[in-house]
Amino acid sequence: MPGALPVDGAAPRLLAEHDSTRIVGMVTAREETDEGMLFTAEIARTTEGNDIVELLKMGAYDSVSIGIEPVDVEQDGSTTVVKAARWKELSIVAEPAFQAARITEIAATAAEPDEPETNQPEEETETMTEENAAVEAAAETVPTAPIVYAQPKRHFDMPSASEYLAAYHVGGETFEKVNTAFVEAARSKQTAMQAAAGDVITTDTPGLLPEPIVAPVFADFNYVRPVVNAVGARAMPDGGNSKTFIRPTWTTHTSIDAQSSELAAVAAQTPVIASNVVSKSTLAGQVTLSVQDIDFTSPAALQIILQDLANEYLDKSDDVAADAIVAGASASGSTWTVTANDPTSLIQALYDA
Repeated sequence: MPGALPVDGAAPRLLAEHDSTRIVGMVTAREETDEGMLFTAEIARTTEGNDIVELLKMGAYDSVSIGIEPVDVEQDGSTTVVKAARWKELSIVAEPAFQAARITEIAATAAEPDEPETNQPEEETETMTEENAAVEAAAETVPTAPIVYAQPKRHFDMPSASEYLAAYHVGGETFEKVNTAFVEAARSKQTAMQAAAGDVITTDTPGLLPEPIVAPVFADFNYVRPVVNAVGARAMPDGGNSKTFIRPTWTTHTSIDAQSSELAAVAAQTPVIASNVVSKSTLAGQVTLSVQDIDFTSPAALQIILQDLANEYLDKSDDVAADAIVAGASASGSTWTVTANDPTSLIQALYDA
């Protein structure tokens, strides 16, 4: 809902694909508008940060997805409506949950004066053709598009092994050009050269293959309490050291009616207030974790399991409330009938339950 996300306080971290081990920057500005929450983020100059920037420029990454900790929610049918939340992170993703969550602009910052620029090709002085000028002008008219610099087409000889591997590391258009030159040169010389000297597949390098964990843990059902939320929850009475407490309810109310005449008897009804005994019960669960499981796991197992215990409590407490209402409805013996424009019997049956 509008206003659910904070625009001040601790800045959300910028992640890649909701992976808490892949922090690539920070959200630096937030602004809520009628169209939604706008943001500005800064990407760190790390290896992965530079990779993310390149992927953003070519359009491989073009969306974001939010990671929140709900504080106040309500159910609207099968939809969970977030009324307030803590903004934990914002992730750069390839497929967003909401199609409108798109990155509209990326701006690169120049290197600091005292930072040497490494791995930069020497600048070539070329005469710009009309075709090159048209490409550059088109890029200026679409500021949200990936930045593309027009370059004169160069003739490639057969690349060396180091040039081929360096281009493979850069990837994208650079590798495409080098690989094309390699194929063309190989054909012209009618050789059967290959970039790799031997067949190496994943079964040959099992020690180099990581097993990523995609966080968070997938939740297979929604932890909500529709019955408790509809009826309302109240705290236990103060100062009670017993296992039970009394919740009084009306059985028979007093009566009021018009007096028939002066000095005539008025309406009289003996009030009856029932003494309902409520027995306290405990809902709990137990898990034993080793110190190693707490220290070594990533994401941390302790927080995940504690959250699951809290979620299971929500589910179980709502189940207890629903069972109590069903039992009350059966014990009351009340029934209701469908009458057009008259919900009286239904409301009475609900109160009886």
